[in-house]
Amino acid sequence: MAGPGYHSAARWGSVGEDEPVSTAGGGTGPTDGWPELDATVQRIAVRVLRRGEVSRAELARETGLSTGSLTRVTKPLLAAGIVTEGSARPGGSGRPSLPLRVNAARASFVGVNLTADTAYAVRTDLQGTVLDTAELALPDRSPVPVVDQLAGLVRRWQRDGPPLTAVGVALGGHVRDWRTVTSATYLGWQEVDLGGGLGARTGLPVVVGNDVHALTQAAHLFGPGRGVSSLAVVTVGVGVGAGAISHDQLLVGHPGQAGDVGHLPLEGGTSPCLGADHVGCAVAELSTSALEQEAGRRLGRPVALAELVGLAGAGDPRARVVVDRAARMLGTLAGTVAAVLGPELVLLSGDGIAVALAAPEEVRAGLARVLPAGPRPELVIDPVFSFHTWAHGAAGTAILHALTGRLPR
Repeated sequence: MAGPGYHSAARWGSVGEDEPVSTAGGGTGPTDGWPELDATVQRIAVRVLRRGEVSRAELARETGLSTGSLTRVTKPLLAAGIVTEGSARPGGSGRPSLPLRVNAARASFVGVNLTADTAYAVRTDLQGTVLDTAELALPDRSPVPVVDQLAGLVRRWQRDGPPLTAVGVALGGHVRDWRTVTSATYLGWQEVDLGGGLGARTGLPVVVGNDVHALTQAAHLFGPGRGVSSLAVVTVGVGVGAGAISHDQLLVGHPGQAGDVGHLPLEGGTSPCLGADHVGCAVAELSTSALEQEAGRRLGRPVALAELVGLAGAGDPRARVVVDRAARMLGTLAGTVAAVLGPELVLLSGDGIAVALAAPEEVRAGLARVLPAGPRPELVIDPVFSFHTWAHGAAGTAILHALTGRLPR
């Protein structure tokens, strides 16, 4: 019987003749043909991915490598087809410069974001361009049925598209060693070997991580954080979370809990936190359920978040108080995260981001309260929320693991 503690990879269900393990493109395993690269070559590959397209001269300046060393480092990337040369750029004199870019067609990846009732999935190329999307309702959120559904989708994309290299999965919870879900409250999982289970069913390496960490990777690789070396992400919705990039590296923490800010106390917070013996934390004040409860208390009837924001925009003073207070508190939380990490950019996102979009001046006021002087990070409020963006980050995480030789075998 499936259950939260059912985590042995050998018990995820056998693979019969009707469900063959694909080895995507032939060979004896999913990583066949993916070369072993030394650390310097890996760093160059990742830098090219983050830049999109970059000249050798720019790479030399950014890395401190000489022209000769850079030529030696990029040679194996070109030979393996991981990096390719773009169109010639006009130069001052001599031979035109040929920029480098990741070879999109070299590999394909799947990214999945799991919520309490839906799996959002994308298929990307090696550059991270989204080629396909899918949504799967999860009528049974137990581990085995969820893996069954994900494996079916992966097999369909294996059959109907280019060979797949790896799968990335993101979910709200804590993950150990990019494989085992130690705790996922919304799914009711504990100690679930999701990477091993899905890998056994698909024959592909599977990289599992936290959903906000995946969104942070998406922002850094493909979104508003592209080109900066440090950024922070704060999300609001069903829960409250944060993620951070420092010196181009995702901060994962021990044991994978970096950014677990939901129970940080907020100035002026008075709402009791369900399941914890305190009041005024970020979840108690900023989660969607908390905002809807406060709105219902003030308006005397049930009020959904979308209606709350609409009423505030239409000038209802009771709704306006709730929205402005929440936006200011969100800014305070973002400022607290920024004060600790010192990022160049702060991105606010999540399925509850409508509150920030409805009162951006209050968000900035909250940020300024924590960071009253000196340079402040650029503030970006995500204008269009989609869980597929989080799935995109899961695919990006798998891409990074491939480029840096960290895919499970």
